[in-house]
Amino acid sequence: MPRHYLGTLGALKKAAAEVNRDAGLVRDDIAAAIISAAAEVQSGALDEHFVVDVFQTGSGTNTHMNANEVIANRANQLLGSPLGGKHPVHPNDHVNKGQSSNDVTPTVIHVTASTAIQYDLLPALELLRAEPEAKAAECDGAVKTGRTHLRDAVPIRLGQEFHGHAGQIERGIARLRQAQQGLGRSESDLSAHRDGIVRSRAYGCPVPSWRPCAVPDPASAAR
Repeated sequence: MPRHYLGTLGALKKAAAEVNRDAGLVRDDIAAAIISAAAEVQSGALDEHFVVDVFQTGSGTNTHMNANEVIANRANQLLGSPLGGKHPVHPNDHVNKGQSSNDVTPTVIHVTASTAIQYDLLPALELLRAEPEAKAAECDGAVKTGRTHLRDAVPIRLGQEFHGHAGQIERGIARLRQAQQGLGRSESDLSAHRDGIVRSRAYGCPVPSWRPCAVPDPASAAR
């Protein structure tokens, strides 16, 4: 799996452990070990233990469970227990508390994509845009024959041509920034059935304009 993806997965697992600790759902010592182990996943120190192939189920369960097992084993090791056990830290009951592949994987994909756009793609495109813009200013006085459909057309300034290339890149940058807004929606407050039933209310929802489907009150339903 890409390093960006595994790093984000580690960061999400670390944040979930912090929430579960603060909500009283996971003991402080277990949460601390999970947070430390997840930080190692985030940093890349445990990448060699992610052996699952990238071709897997659509929900990304294989890599998600791989992460739970790696973090639980490392957390147990930090607490003085041997590798291969599930005590005191259990991969599902503790590391994966209140989570599902159907919310973890989309969140990790969103954050990974947005991070790659912000720190890799956009800076590269800004550098690329600067070159034709500089050439546009440098060559603006040069007049040349325009070309359309492989034929000569009306004259055009060479600077105009370069400015057109810069404009294409600029519009691409704008579309990427617009796409980032959609990527900002987190799925990590949901559950496998996307109704929030199994998650703790401590997870909340980071997007105020959207809420998961409310669980009906049994008394109200009876009426």
